[in-house]
Amino acid sequence: EVLTAENLHRAYGVKTRVKKDLLTGRPYISFLPPGKTATNNLARNGQEFKVHLIGGGGSTAGLIWELSSLGCRLSAGVLHRLDRD
Repeated sequence: EVLTAENLHRAYGVKTRVKKDLLTGRPYISFLPPGKTATNNLARNGQEFKVHLIGGGGSTAGLIWELSSLGCRLSAGVLHRLDRD
């Protein structure tokens, strides 16, 4: 792959997160603010960052992964098992 966070940093000196879009399968790039990394934990003052999600399975799946990778404590509902929005 050419579009990787490492290649973009090497070529342009920017910090990014490169992920695959769930609907199109194509990469999308998020630019991170200076001083941030893709694995920063969202905990503040030793407290967990809690997020409750309500959404369709299709659009929420990627968000669940992203928030979890940032160290958020997640809960979800109402979810429909056949919803693929």
